[in-house]
Amino acid sequence: MRVFKGEVTSLPPDKSISHRAALIGALSEGTTEITNFSGGFDNQSTLGVLKDAGITLRQEDEAGTYGRRIRKVVIESNGLWSFQSPSAPLMCNNSGSTMRMFAGILAAQPFKSELIGDSSLMKRPMKRVADPLRQMGADIELSTSGTAPIMIKGTKELNPIEYRLPVPSAQVKSLVAFAALHAEGETRIIETVRSRDHTEVMLGLETLVHENERIIVVPGRKRIAAKPFYIPADPSAACFIVALGLLARGSESQPYKGGIS
Repeated sequence: MRVFKGEVTSLPPDKSISHRAALIGALSEGTTEITNFSGGFDNQSTLGVLKDAGITLRQEDEAGTYGRRIRKVVIESNGLWSFQSPSAPLMCNNSGSTMRMFAGILAAQPFKSELIGDSSLMKRPMKRVADPLRQMGADIELSTSGTAPIMIKGTKELNPIEYRLPVPSAQVKSLVAFAALHAEGETRIIETVRSRDHTEVMLGLETLVHENERIIVVPGRKRIAAKPFYIPADPSAACFIVALGLLARGSESQPYKGGIS
């Protein structure tokens, strides 16, 4: 059996945080600079739908260990209602994160839009996306099997709601939060099992704890000032290298003295 020895000096940027930084940048007023943005195909899908929905952005690329690396993404926006009616369906490719979270933003825009994906994404269930947005007042249509395409007739008059997540889902929590930012009043999102909290932390939302419940408080129509984001490395990307070292007897790895940035 082959023995592996070496040192990992860098890990790719976190995909989940990259998605959210781009979407929050599009909702902010001013210029958002995102450094170390993920160059993954899913994150490119998020940038693609933002551009197709009228958001001005550019990216600066450079070569990296894992192929093309995006050094910086710069997004220019005027706030919550900076989006424009797209001329064609918005292609999310294979990115469920793009489709689900962007649906929350589109539900609050005063125009019709459609989210589609590749053959795999078009088979994934989207009822959990549609249900809370319908409660808020958006007109959402799915296929007869409850999958994409997601047809959205948005409205600037979304209602604030109290929404208890039926199952733990950071994406559903995020799409409700993005929609709630546009509502007239305060929305409360309740989770009994905690999911990752990137969205509420990056937006600076208040969180409350009551007994075994965690409540995310989303104030409606609050101005979001643009700010810079640095995307950290994704520690889970190291699992493949760790597994390789554990499976190959006699292998050794040296910790990167610079840490995970």
